[in-house]
Amino acid sequence: MNDAKVVPSHQRLILILALMGGIGPFAIDTYLPALPGMTQSLGASPAALQMTISAYLLAVAFAPMITASLSDAYGRKPVLVAALGLFCITSVACATAPNADTLIALRVLQAVGGGTIMTVGRAILADLFQGDALSRAMSQMLLVFSIAPVVAPLVGGLLLEMGSWRYIFGFLAILGVLGLGLQTQLPETLPPPMRRRADLGGIAKQYWAVMCNADGRYYLVYTFLSGVFFFAMLASAPFLFVETYGFSEFGFAWVFAAISAAALPANLFNTSFVMRVGYDKMLTWSTLLLLGTGVVLILASALNLGGWIGLFIPLLCIMAAFHLMISNTVAGLMDVIGPHKGSGAAVIAMFRFSGGAVGAALVGAFGSVSQLGFAFLITATALAMLALIWRRST
Repeated sequence: MNDAKVVPSHQRLILILALMGGIGPFAIDTYLPALPGMTQSLGASPAALQMTISAYLLAVAFAPMITASLSDAYGRKPVLVAALGLFCITSVACATAPNADTLIALRVLQAVGGGTIMTVGRAILADLFQGDALSRAMSQMLLVFSIAPVVAPLVGGLLLEMGSWRYIFGFLAILGVLGLGLQTQLPETLPPPMRRRADLGGIAKQYWAVMCNADGRYYLVYTFLSGVFFFAMLASAPFLFVETYGFSEFGFAWVFAAISAAALPANLFNTSFVMRVGYDKMLTWSTLLLLGTGVVLILASALNLGGWIGLFIPLLCIMAAFHLMISNTVAGLMDVIGPHKGSGAAVIAMFRFSGGAVGAALVGAFGSVSQLGFAFLITATALAMLALIWRRST
């Protein structure tokens, strides 16, 4: 659908999708302030608690490859309703987890629901928009969607002040119920004549078609790398601010909310300029921003400059760069894969969150979180992204 056909009803649909899509980030960001304290409550190491992030991300990565393809076969709405119901049930179960191993297992099931919600929402957008118009629609959705990472840690901090980390998962269950109410306002955007047969062979062929596309592989690898640096940041930040710089859990919640707010100007910038310069150039600009940030963070960490401010400002830039990348990688992939929109949305989510699981695991691999090690990880990832861009252009 071209830009001239964007009507108020579509803006309302984008708002609903953004509110529902925010459930997934809440499932990660709300309990970030609780991670250091959960090590004592559950008698677990920081690496075990970071595994609750990695496990969630791996499930978010791979489960939608089945569930989003089911939405190509049976329509978007039935799959969305099932995902919301699963998210509600597993959130309640997470609130009762007696130990870290149980929580990790329940987080996997919770992620099946949360990942499907996000992926089907993006497939709905791809049903309605194409090309740079899809990138702009994604940014419009992310303008609202990006409020979730700002509010989520503050909500988590408040819930921790009221009680324990278990309150956080009760709150997530309530969000799932609200999502079930919101989905009743959505239309079905994939009519029966456009649906595809649901069978394992057909699903595999759809994914094979997406990943055999040379341009598609470029956007998928780029997306994987973006997941590595972003979720490494999420896994590092609570321990760096709380344990290295002495912030309280609620103090960290405020700091991370401010960092997350950088997503808002990034999406405004993309909304304003992507139709002029195109999504590929926006990806190049965001990669250069990431590289410059990584170099600055290495210097600040190695020379012990700036204290927590020397960490805070680079994290603002990292957050902005990531949100520029989300809209434009999705638009780029959807533009080159033809009719397999649901499969494309699932594959790009799989690559992003697989990268995220790798990034979170790398942070916890050495038993402690190092600001300098994190800085080198950011810089190495940015260099890999630039090499990928250069290879495609030659």
